[in-house]
Amino acid sequence: MLRYIATAVVAILLTLHPQQASATWRHQECRYESLQPGLWTQVEENRTARCVVDHFTVPGGFDKLSYVASCESSWNRLARNGDYVSLFQHDIDYWPSRVRAFEPAYWDLAPSPFNSRTQIVVTARMARASGWDAWPTCGS
Repeated sequence: MLRYIATAVVAILLTLHPQQASATWRHQECRYESLQPGLWTQVEENRTARCVVDHFTVPGGFDKLSYVASCESSWNRLARNGDYVSLFQHDIDYWPSRVRAFEPAYWDLAPSPFNSRTQIVVTARMARASGWDAWPTCGS
């Protein structure tokens, strides 16, 4: 049964225009990063965040996610405050275990805490699992 469904999905994707197929694939994994590695714009971060919130039920939705990013780092993915880094000021010591724990299957997140997509996905999934308590200043 799964083989037939997978075959049907592939057949549908093959009938799409190449740009549509790429857009579909990108939206399935919320891949809206810049085409130049390491560069992100606010537009790409917002688009990624909206996509992630659409994929996973996040308490407070995009508005809450955006508020926490604004409060923690002013949406600065390179922000650093001691051991706390990036958009949502994750503790650098806990970052590797958080990526492993909250990475959706087959999403292939970048391990860097300074990757906006990874920060957004991990944060959204953490908030989904246990609310915004990990961000007491901005989240609760």
